[in-house]
Amino acid sequence: MSDHINDLRRASVESIRKWVSREEILTDLSIASAGFESRHEYLYVERKGQRYRWSPAHRGGAYPLLRIAARYLDVSHHQLILGFRTVGDYAIICEKPNEIEQPDAWCIIDTEVPCTPEEIENLLTHNLPDRSPRQD
Repeated sequence: MSDHINDLRRASVESIRKWVSREEILTDLSIASAGFESRHEYLYVERKGQRYRWSPAHRGGAYPLLRIAARYLDVSHHQLILGFRTVGDYAIICEKPNEIEQPDAWCIIDTEVPCTPEEIENLLTHNLPDRSPRQD
């Protein structure tokens, strides 16, 4: 894998940890949608006010999530320590699972192929509520 691609992926991981603008999340999710080997991954997206975060999501729990994150970052899964929590049926990356900051809304998007930022915008428009919190 090229250093440029690795740099893009590593930069996109920042928006897993911290809240970012809609423009940043669209770019990061586009990079993420192109970054998974299987080309079919689930992405968790949450919104608080006008700020966003994302995470890979997996129904199999923490270990498959760890393996997905390691492949995405092009490192051994033995090199990662990963906090996680569950949302619905999905495990997602969470830096501080004991200090969860509740989002205003969240959704899971299914990325079967790499998506452009415009395609991500369309997915979020149709799947992420603008006003009311989502109920589990």
